Amino acid sequence: MGRRVWYQRVLAERARELAPGHPAIVAARVRLARALILAGESGDAVTVMLRAVGEYEQSRGEAHPETLAARDELAAAYQAAGEINAAGRLLARALADRERLQGPRDPLTMDTRQRLAAAWPTSERPDRRITMKFGDLPGSS
Repeated sequence: MGRRVWYQRVLAERARELAPGHPAIVAARVRLARALILAGESGDAVTVMLRAVGEYEQSRGEAHPETLAARDELAAAYQAAGEINAAGRLLARALADRERLQGPRDPLTMDTRQRLAAAWPTSERPDRRITMKFGDLPGSS
């Protein structure tokens, strides 16, 4: 049995057993989306992650760490699907949220900044390219 089928079964079981929007259901969606990306089915992964992000936003709120992490996962799905500009826009939003909520030197904030820098050089819009500055690195002040 492939990963996709296994994760689809887990998601179906969770959906039968738990209330809609339960964190375990949403987490199962995220794992399914990762399996879809690995299987080369990035378009389907985007669809699954869009639903997961919506469920996290509704149940946890837009500023919750799990919501922010789900947006990062959605950006990865967009990037895998070749939708670089959509990934860049989402990562830019995630970076602004993380800087506001967690601070500019938080490890997850710096990870999002690095992922944004990696995504936008391939963007068609050179005005959206960013670079990591030495001062952004941990321990550099």
